[in-house]
Amino acid sequence: MGPDHATRGADIALICAHGGESGKPSYGPELPNENPAALIAQQVPDIDAILFGHAHNAVVQRFVTNDITRERVLLSAPSMWGQRRAHAGPDTRWPTASSSLSR
Repeated sequence: MGPDHATRGADIALICAHGGESGKPSYGPELPNENPAALIAQQVPDIDAILFGHAHNAVVQRFVTNDITRERVLLSAPSMWGQRRAHAGPDTRWPTASSSLSR
């Protein structure tokens, strides 16, 4: 991601990631962190939303404030094995968004 995505015509910046949200590695510090979604939302500027999945949990919506821009980033996880579908859409302006999960 970079600040130039808007100048290239993108309306939103969405990340889809196979990773969890906890920010903590599950297998110890000797391996890379496989749960970085909240850390990415917090540390990388100009992201609007992250759709993630790793821990087989359903997260309808969670907002993380980015440390640089102070904007809220929407995080959503649709559970596992196709059990749920995630939908995110802007209310009045992105990233102040609504999201839902459905079967």
